[in-house]
Amino acid sequence: MLKTASSMPLLFMLLLFIVYPSTSAAQTMINFEGLGNVQPVGTIGNTTFSSNWLSLSSCDAGGSGNFVNPPSGAGIAFILVGGAGTVGTITFAQPVTSVSTRYVDRTSSLTLTAFDASGNTVGVAVAPQTPFALTGQCGASDNWGTIGISNPSAPIASVTIHDSGNFFAIDDFTFTSDCSVDVIRESQGNPLWNPPLYLTPYDHSSSLTISQKGCALTSLSMALNTAGSTNDPGLLNQFMRTHDTDYQGLSVYWGPATRDFSQSTLKFHATRIDSTTDLQAASQYLDKVVCEQHHPVIVGVELDADRTPQHYVVVKGKKAGDYQIADPGFAKTALSQYNNEFVVRGFVADPPGDISELDLSVGDAAEMLLTGPSGQETGFDPGSGRIVERIASSVYFRDSIRDDVSDAPPSEVSHLIEISQPAQGNYQVVVTGVKLGTYFLSSRMFSRDGSPQPDILIPGIAGPGSTSSYAMQVNSTPGAASSVSIAATFSSTVDDITNSLHLGLIDNQGISTSLSQKIQAAQAVTGPARANILQAFINEVNAQAGKHIRDIAVQVLLGDANSLLSE
Repeated sequence: MLKTASSMPLLFMLLLFIVYPSTSAAQTMINFEGLGNVQPVGTIGNTTFSSNWLSLSSCDAGGSGNFVNPPSGAGIAFILVGGAGTVGTITFAQPVTSVSTRYVDRTSSLTLTAFDASGNTVGVAVAPQTPFALTGQCGASDNWGTIGISNPSAPIASVTIHDSGNFFAIDDFTFTSDCSVDVIRESQGNPLWNPPLYLTPYDHSSSLTISQKGCALTSLSMALNTAGSTNDPGLLNQFMRTHDTDYQGLSVYWGPATRDFSQSTLKFHATRIDSTTDLQAASQYLDKVVCEQHHPVIVGVELDADRTPQHYVVVKGKKAGDYQIADPGFAKTALSQYNNEFVVRGFVADPPGDISELDLSVGDAAEMLLTGPSGQETGFDPGSGRIVERIASSVYFRDSIRDDVSDAPPSEVSHLIEISQPAQGNYQVVVTGVKLGTYFLSSRMFSRDGSPQPDILIPGIAGPGSTSSYAMQVNSTPGAASSVSIAATFSSTVDDITNSLHLGLIDNQGISTSLSQKIQAAQAVTGPARANILQAFINEVNAQAGKHIRDIAVQVLLGDANSLLSE
């Protein structure tokens, strides 16, 4: 049982009661609650509030008195009372990287000015000119604003608060310090996991090494190690090579690879935030995950013209406002060395509660757009030409990997969707071709208990502007099996025939023409006549399989025909 307030020294009281509401290694909030009336404030933890007119004042339960109702709860607000132009100073024992506070002001605006250890001004923030109401009644609802400095030009040693009026209050004073996560850097070029190519090439390649293409692999290896799943890039590469869907093209399939290697004890918490379009949101995310939750974050750097990353690093801390990284390919140690241009991918951590997840990939030749049971969409919208992420807890990634040895640009782009805790029900996937090529639509579903459902791989053929649709049934119940099936149209089937010819998957123009004519004839009739024509189409494809029609085209065209027959 604690002693009463009257029997405890003031400083000891402050240390006990002030800092506990929201504290981590990186961020501290001081909300001034539980102290009673104190003047002057003095030192709270490692933070000193100076000037005799900086005082604490309490609200009573009856709602009377000339005080305010602070946002963190009734009881205490930090009241600053003085004449026009008065200034209070807040000094930190160790430099901090950001400051902010809630405030109300009776007559005018507040100004925060931040100084470094030498007394140089490193940041200024001015509150809105329209003053917030200060009612003077404890029980009343005052309109609190927020003022802060988040990007000082140097670490902050002290802050002054200036007010041109004569009465204002602050509460929930918050500041952020440097932080770090204990990440052991691994090099993708380490000879231990770059043996002769005939022993362990990267992914399923016969010519590429981890040293060349292993930046994402090695970043995931570091994140897994930090989360307690011991590995190295060589072991992780060997494992992912034996699980076909852990790589997509030359890119890491983040969610499935994390689940598979950790046996579903860990989850990849995916997020897509582009610092080049919203640096504040990207920085806030890194502050929260790295500095408060203590998880390293994988980000993509070396963005191309479409802002697709070509290299991957691990953010492991923050020092003097600069995010510190473990770079698997180069000697760089800070995101500023990549001009702070990055796209967040996510972090690895233990997944509490419902850990269901849906992962989709479509490879290099096409984009995809997923529509959920409620009509919300995630993926690439060809109509607007933009990425949309409207399904709850969903992301859409475009990933590519350059050659970190030769500096050759990426040869392909992978397109990935991840949804955490997907709603059960019917989905539609529309795959839009961006170039001639083949693809496999990969679907990985994990149930609510984290158990993997059967892998689904459906082959497809793409051409510029082509579209193929797939129907998906999602069931996250443990022991259930979700499903994906082609939802072909006559037009999409003709496109598959034409694109197969252009790709050499059908090597005879006459056969291509014959197959297209059958599909067009089937479209013109209904009932048994249509079924007969489609069966003739199936017979012709089977007759030419391995002769003039190659395997993947056989699979795609038979799937198209069977889908049309089932309508």
